[in-house]
Amino acid sequence: MSNVSLLETAMLKEVATADFYREVAERIGNAAGKSKFMELSREEENHLEALKRWYAKETGGKKFNQDTACQPLDYSFPQQAVFDGASALEAISVGISAEKESIDLYTSFRQEVADEEAVKTLERLIEFEKGHLRRLQQEYDAVLNHFYWL
Repeated sequence: MSNVSLLETAMLKEVATADFYREVAERIGNAAGKSKFMELSREEENHLEALKRWYAKETGGKKFNQDTACQPLDYSFPQQAVFDGASALEAISVGISAEKESIDLYTSFRQEVADEEAVKTLERLIEFEKGHLRRLQQEYDAVLNHFYWL
């Protein structure tokens, strides 16, 4: 996979994940839960911005257009299922899966790039996604122990 295709795939993943977290936040009644998911959405958007800068460098200044980007992987979320009467645990589980997929994706991309700056960017993204995974696991554990925010 070329660096450009790699970046387009990663950016599409970030867009989908940010949108998912934002939609979860909009549906949460609990203020603390809403805040946590809005923060996750903003952080995914920050990841997207870092990837866009790398993309512009790789393409001679071209701007990322998600409508024309290659889409070799399907990163759609089962949003309707999550929001039609799903539990907090189910919503958090989708987020946990998304973060694990991101970690796996960036780790595999890390094996394909040689550019030192690209490697550092991917390593930062992997660490950020691991942080999200830890936070979501903590939320999952809190809900499991009867703290409901949906």
